[in-house]
Amino acid sequence: MSYAIFTGKQRSLVFPVMCNGFLTLDYSDNISTTSSDASDIKYGLWAIDKDFTFECVLTPYDINGYGIHRTTGAISKPANITQTTIGSGYSFNPNNKKIISGLGQGIFTANEENNFESELYLPRASRISHEMRIFEGGNFQVSLVNDTLHTENNPARYKIKVGITLGSASMEYFTSDAVILPNLGSQYDSFVSKGFEFDGKMKYKSIGSTTSAFSSKAANLSNANQHLFDGKEVFIRDGLAFTSFGIVHSANSSSLTLKLDPSTSVTSGSEIFIHDDFFEPSYINNTYHIACSWDNRNKVVNIFFEGRLVKTGTHTQTDSFTLSEENCYIGANGSATTFALDTATTNNQFMGELHELSIMNIKKNQFGAINNLMPNYNNTVLYLRFEEVDE
Repeated sequence: MSYAIFTGKQRSLVFPVMCNGFLTLDYSDNISTTSSDASDIKYGLWAIDKDFTFECVLTPYDINGYGIHRTTGAISKPANITQTTIGSGYSFNPNNKKIISGLGQGIFTANEENNFESELYLPRASRISHEMRIFEGGNFQVSLVNDTLHTENNPARYKIKVGITLGSASMEYFTSDAVILPNLGSQYDSFVSKGFEFDGKMKYKSIGSTTSAFSSKAANLSNANQHLFDGKEVFIRDGLAFTSFGIVHSANSSSLTLKLDPSTSVTSGSEIFIHDDFFEPSYINNTYHIACSWDNRNKVVNIFFEGRLVKTGTHTQTDSFTLSEENCYIGANGSATTFALDTATTNNQFMGELHELSIMNIKKNQFGAINNLMPNYNNTVLYLRFEEVDE
């Protein structure tokens, strides 16, 4: 395979926020069928029947958006967010085509959320676990999965999920921890702040102190500043170390109830912290290398992020892998649903940019390049480069 070097603006295949789009690799357009016995003469991508490696370079967008879940307390928003009063609450527009819009809690309390196209396309409850399909091949799929508890000051963070079907059994899934993460913390806030961590960044802020020990998941608070709501993570501090002790179930200015008992001891008089404003989805302006390999003999899946092994798993079935004799899709699952509630979830819609994508019929455990792909010509069954330059 020959390689070319270009200069100029970097391009990509863009799947905009709130899109319904995908690419189709049509099986019937690529595979011939003999007239005598109607058996398919498979080659290339559809001829994979043992080991393989999938790679891509991509840029994900933020599908959480900036929203508000609490009903009281001052609203403190990033400078790049436009706050607009609509109906019974606020709409928060990011002024960035790579971040979906969010809504204030007042709109949900008044049951007005269905007046907003972004909420119809991908409801708030669906955003926090939305699965974005990168590649769909019937018996094989690769996705990014959002792994968040809420959308207030909390951009999406993504896990890598791989699904493989062997024989007639159900598809089995292998999922990494969250690997694509937002940034948190400003370098300096004020010298009187208590939320500095070891790296010198301001990452936490105090929201009050307990006036009782926890009992049955609940404790009394003093001076609580109303930044607590269902799903918010809370911390205690020891020097410059902050330890999470639970997730909020409900709270007001004088009490806090967790979803579970505290995971560490929290005594009366303990100062309670939450993450500071603001998380920044800096990944929307970056590229990431994602890969997975399949070892057909040992039935092992390896998932890689930026060249590092982040997940390994063994399939429970013993059949050999073969790619389904059907269309493959890039950017969604091929459902092509439009004009319906929660179409993003139905379609597993990817939102972001694809730069390169390849599949090889060998197993790889090391990657010499992560900023671009360098597939071996003899083993490459699919290679797509979406980078272009100004003519």
